[in-house]
Amino acid sequence: MSLFNNQNQPQRISLKKQQYEYSRKNLLFVIGLTAINIILSLVDSDLYFLFSARFPIYLTGLGQYYKEETGVATYLTLLGTLAILSLLLYLPCYFLAKKSRVWMLVAAIMFSFDTLFLLYIMSFGVEASYVIDILFHIYVLFSLYKGYANGSAINEKEPEFDVVIEQAPDENAPPLYGYRDIPPETTQQAKIVKPDTSKETEVSASNNKKESKQ
Repeated sequence: MSLFNNQNQPQRISLKKQQYEYSRKNLLFVIGLTAINIILSLVDSDLYFLFSARFPIYLTGLGQYYKEETGVATYLTLLGTLAILSLLLYLPCYFLAKKSRVWMLVAAIMFSFDTLFLLYIMSFGVEASYVIDILFHIYVLFSLYKGYANGSAINEKEPEFDVVIEQAPDENAPPLYGYRDIPPETTQQAKIVKPDTSKETEVSASNNKKESKQ
């Protein structure tokens, strides 16, 4: 059982690393779309992309509102700067998460506060766009927390196995056998040769006859 687990361990580590990188890409996707939404808000566009943080967009929209109401561009400059700074907080998490999964958790916590802020806005009135937005927030949160769970594999090394290549024996090569490994078909039966004592017996018999005659 342990051997089977060791064989599947490289696949599990590789799969966790792929899922972790997928979560990092989702974080980068959120940063990019949020930046686009800030620009669209600054140019008074009605276009809005989902899959983005809500708090920076709210600050930008609030700055636009005070600018139109008071005619003072300082509100837009100040709140727009805060919106950009709040977005840039996610950027170090993306780069640093490549080496440590802790930053993936930091990004997930910050996005959790953004989700709570979206729920706070929805308490004043629920719109269809808010419902879709909250679903995307839940998906991003799930991706970030799952990435943190899979981040334990980013510093793990895949185990190395010794590869043994068995080469087919060469039929033309002379056999190499050990002392006890001689195959039965190549063994030679040992023959026991007994000395021929018949002549010696005849000589001794003739000598005995001569001695008896004397």
